[in-house]
Amino acid sequence: MPRARRASRKRSRASSLAKVRALAFDMEEPLNEAIDHVVALRLMGWGLTALDKDNGRAVLAASWEASRRLDMLKDIWEKMFRASA
Repeated sequence: MPRARRASRKRSRASSLAKVRALAFDMEEPLNEAIDHVVALRLMGWGLTALDKDNGRAVLAASWEASRRLDMLKDIWEKMFRASA
């Protein structure tokens, strides 16, 4: 009895890559919006700090940490596109 041929793996990889790319494109707008919100928080923190409000330091600290993490996420997001090109 002859052996059945296996399906080409290239086709499944290509469709998986297309799905990942589509998900990454869907992620772009929310990621950019999150970055914009963190920048707004940072500006609020600077404003509160300029008015000698102690709460401004907490807002600044939280926004800087969130910004650092979002920058790491954005770097990973960009690497996904470079790797798939």
